[in-house]
Amino acid sequence: MMSDNKIAQRYAGGLFNLAKELNNVDIVFKEMESIVRLFYDSKEFRCFIESPLIDKKKKISVAEAIFSGFSKTSLDFVRLIISNGRGSALGNMAKAYVHNVNKRKGIQTVVLTSAVALDRKVSEDIIRSSQLLNKEASFRLETVINPDILGGYILRVGDQQIDTSVRSQLDKIKKDFHLHSR
Repeated sequence: MMSDNKIAQRYAGGLFNLAKELNNVDIVFKEMESIVRLFYDSKEFRCFIESPLIDKKKKISVAEAIFSGFSKTSLDFVRLIISNGRGSALGNMAKAYVHNVNKRKGIQTVVLTSAVALDRKVSEDIIRSSQLLNKEASFRLETVINPDILGGYILRVGDQQIDTSVRSQLDKIKKDFHLHSR
């Protein structure tokens, strides 16, 4: 069985090839960014699209109304995803498209997770001090607020990560304690 990430990559790759053929990669890029924002900012939208109880035709009708200003390419993509029963993966597919376009343009995606919102200067200081980031390349910063990490931060660039979170340090202490208490 194929993982959700691989499925998202395949659909995103297909969308990229079509957008490139139609010469509208940048338009679709902006529209996929909008889908990512909506999918992750609106719990109501996410629940609606993911619900197995709501008819696909109804989902497509609502999506067409929400994305009425989108290009034909993006609208057809959304229709296809929903009609194939993969609406729950739409956000990941859109995110994979954005990531692929950024990668082709040499833009690194940096994800900074913290327990509370950080101001821009603190975020920049964390990124600048990191050895993960190619200092010559441009980057796109995504910030994630996750109170479960308690404090510190998690910095991810590509497939590498620095985890200074309080949660991971507590987990390490707990693991060490269990190993030495036997």
